[in-house]
Amino acid sequence: MPYVDFTNYELLRLFRVNGLDILQGSDHHIPLRLAAQFIEALIDQSCAQSSDMLILNGDLFHTPYGEAAQEAIGHLLNRVAARYKNPIVYVPGNHCLRGTGKEAWKHFGALPKNVYAPLANPLKPIVLRTPAGKMVVGNIFYDFKFLDPSLFRLTKKDIRTYYADTHDGQHLFDGRTEDFPLMADNVARAITPDTKFLVTHCLPHPMLVKFIQTAKTEITERLEREHEIRFVYRSITKQAAQWNMTEEACLDFLTKKSFIMGSNVLNREGFEPAPEGLVIFQGHNHQSKNKEKIMVAGRKMIVCSHQNPYNSALSID
Repeated sequence: MPYVDFTNYELLRLFRVNGLDILQGSDHHIPLRLAAQFIEALIDQSCAQSSDMLILNGDLFHTPYGEAAQEAIGHLLNRVAARYKNPIVYVPGNHCLRGTGKEAWKHFGALPKNVYAPLANPLKPIVLRTPAGKMVVGNIFYDFKFLDPSLFRLTKKDIRTYYADTHDGQHLFDGRTEDFPLMADNVARAITPDTKFLVTHCLPHPMLVKFIQTAKTEITERLEREHEIRFVYRSITKQAAQWNMTEEACLDFLTKKSFIMGSNVLNREGFEPAPEGLVIFQGHNHQSKNKEKIMVAGRKMIVCSHQNPYNSALSID
């Protein structure tokens, strides 16, 4: 087994929000063969500084070919909870639930009393009462109601066909997606005016997804304004060459990928928008954000997310 030096590798970040000190980390994507070293590093870093709560937003391990990580995650949560005595909030990511089909939720094992996770009834979020107010912890995946694909001249079939070819489409719940819209509806329903925190893995609003385009147009300006979509305008020539694709095909691929990045529970049709000042802890998009302020339906919200995927350069044979 290679040696991995996590000494200066920041797995967690401390966020001071609403009077609480909350450690957060997600999307580490550690190879399962390095689980033991990763767990020890996570224990050390969670106990190294004073905090009120630890939040882990999923994808702790990497399972690109459908490997099952649930047993390793259950072991991790038990080990960390034995040393970190304050509440631990865990929400599974798409990499956490592969490999066991429809039974994916049942293989984490028994969890300690100070670990809170929406696993027993995955269709419904759990609600925690923290010293700073209500916290909603819920499962969000790709509910295909995220946005109307016709905004990008795509169809729902285009998006579903694309999803079926992804690793998630092949290995996450055997490609079954019928529960995803209900999960998102239930999270949106749980977000009431008194909610202070939201914890998910996948992204709860289009504002948190970056749609890549090569140039600004009247259409993209309208989508930015009317649908709160964030665009990144850049050349994709190099990326297309690396992927051995035409630029048109590459742009089509990146756009479809953005459509399966999450859901829209912060301003979901048929539900009240999330309240002003909501603090969101999320993962999934591999971008570390430190208390970024966003505007959703004219309401200011805060995003806290520290995502630090594994760097193979840490391994020393």
